[in-house]
Amino acid sequence: MPITRPQLETILVRANRAKLAYARLSVATDGANPDLEGPIAAALRSLRIFPADLASPSTEDLAAVGPEGMGQLVDVAGLEVLEAVLGNRASPDQMADTDNRQEHGKFYDLLEKTVARKQARCERLYGYGARPTTVSDFDLGFGERGCWGW
Repeated sequence: MPITRPQLETILVRANRAKLAYARLSVATDGANPDLEGPIAAALRSLRIFPADLASPSTEDLAAVGPEGMGQLVDVAGLEVLEAVLGNRASPDQMADTDNRQEHGKFYDLLEKTVARKQARCERLYGYGARPTTVSDFDLGFGERGCWGW
């Protein structure tokens, strides 16, 4: 049985509720969480499934994910959620209270390490985020003289 959008949102929110709340992102699991749309769409694209509406993937889009792609869907969406939290942080100098600034800094330092571990996992297991190296070898036919005829 395919996963539904509310089920996927529940999985993502359960794993990241405190982080989402800290960054003032939605923790709704009703199938219409606007802060999870981007991560879910990115996870679908990593599986080469392109939602009908890129801004709002639906349960019908998730139905195309087979059992073999479920781990990648959850892992990549989880990584994208963490990156969304990281991208939503306020600058510490925008905070008035010094103690909160220090807590804020510690939270995001720990989050950056968590993101790095999750990125390494997604790259290792699924190749997600890996940048392929391309090397080309071609002959321009100039021989010994070079391109300017010297």
